[in-house]
Amino acid sequence: MCVRPGPRSLSFYKSGVGRRNTVIVRACSWSRKTVGVLSSLHQDPDVTMAMSRVHMLKFVELALTVICVALHYHSNEGRSFEFYEFMITCAAFGGYLVILIGVLVGIFTSTPINKRIDIFYSLVGCALFIAAGSFVIEHYDHYPKGKTRDTGLSKGAMAIINGVVFFVDALLSFRGE
Repeated sequence: MCVRPGPRSLSFYKSGVGRRNTVIVRACSWSRKTVGVLSSLHQDPDVTMAMSRVHMLKFVELALTVICVALHYHSNEGRSFEFYEFMITCAAFGGYLVILIGVLVGIFTSTPINKRIDIFYSLVGCALFIAAGSFVIEHYDHYPKGKTRDTGLSKGAMAIINGVVFFVDALLSFRGE
């Protein structure tokens, strides 16, 4: 096996990493054909995916959001919210379901979002979920005791808990963890 760096070496920049990696083309003198490509990738935290506390919080946020969507589905029995309450609740639950799935796909494909955008999404999610949770609790607080009231109040509590988790996520992202 003969490896000849030099004129047969190629350089490129790995997308999102910013560090230079070298690809060495291996060729054997007896065949003069390219046998394969050997890449000297560095063992960076950017290249290898390591699970951090912030990534685990993303999973918790997604799980709580899915729970909120399921409780939202089971707690509506035809009585209408005010329009602004309905819009904030749907934006928080449905919108952040899509956003969190996209963020987790980015984490799995080793292309996470920018730190500032992550902090922005977390702070807006905190505000939306706390607002939606308080609207939902206020709405279902006047219902007669029963399954619908319990489901609605638990939906509001889960939304407020998710808002707190979003705030903790924003703090950890700001600190750089």
